[in-house]
Amino acid sequence: DIQAVSCGYDHTTCLDKDGILYSFGWNVLGQLGLAQSVKQKLSPSNIDDLPPICLLSKGGNHVIVQDIDGNLWAFGDNKKGQSGLGHTETSWHPQQFPQEFNSIVGKPSIRVKSARK
Repeated sequence: DIQAVSCGYDHTTCLDKDGILYSFGWNVLGQLGLAQSVKQKLSPSNIDDLPPICLLSKGGNHVIVQDIDGNLWAFGDNKKGQSGLGHTETSWHPQQFPQEFNSIVGKPSIRVKSARK
């Protein structure tokens, strides 16, 4: 059962009741969380590199999720540092936020939304 769906420019990410994340669409900037060699997925594909997820938020071409232990993960376009990973490189696979940020966030208790102006 799908619990959450979020859409970016040319891709969609879904979260099921078991905390499994799926993505489909275009993958030119890593926004699917799959290998760089995967250019497009026409049906939902499981993103294997994550623990169970409880919250999902997206920007136009990047994704930020929170796992059940409160850790934040990001993948996708990061040219302007919008993924919060401490660098400006595209993240093709989910990368955990720097530990010092995770210690501020703590256990799942916030909802992070992304808005484009």
